[in-house]
Amino acid sequence: QAAVDGLEARITNAALNKPVSASSHHPAASLVNSTPDKAVDGDATTRWASQRATGRTNAGDGVYRSEYGPVQQWLQVDLEGVYKLDNISINWEGGCGKEYYVRGSLDGTTYFDIAHVTDGAAGIRKFEGLDDEVRFVLVDGVTPVNNMWGYSIFELEVNGELVQPVESDFRVATYNIAAGYTPR
Repeated sequence: QAAVDGLEARITNAALNKPVSASSHHPAASLVNSTPDKAVDGDATTRWASQRATGRTNAGDGVYRSEYGPVQQWLQVDLEGVYKLDNISINWEGGCGKEYYVRGSLDGTTYFDIAHVTDGAAGIRKFEGLDDEVRFVLVDGVTPVNNMWGYSIFELEVNGELVQPVESDFRVATYNIAAGYTPR
């Protein structure tokens, strides 16, 4: 264990209950607990579910449906401090990314690739042996396994060592659904 400005820094789930944002979430009443924060709440029975990743706003009948959205969708967590990564774990529901990137950032604006997956499947996907320093972790979906499901994450876990706490009066802007941010 190391100390950073009097704080103990240790390998821990840095994403747990931290601010999280996403490109969308599924609006259906049956998925009322599918908001982005459910992906970092420490409860493997709750989940974030995106809109259906159909790339259109209707089922082909011209009637707008709020559950339909773009093919590419994302989820981002602000760790509220800079962490030296050890590993990242994503527990995907059946609506998982077939192709996606895991990206990191120190400022929430400029991203670098941590991993690129082209064979995604439901279940836990763990990325180990990491040593990048990040404040933000982004799961950037390119293609879901099934467009009618979209993307769905039970839990995003980011393990690492705190190397730089963020001053309480300093916050980098966190992008949210309303901001229309596309991390590409």
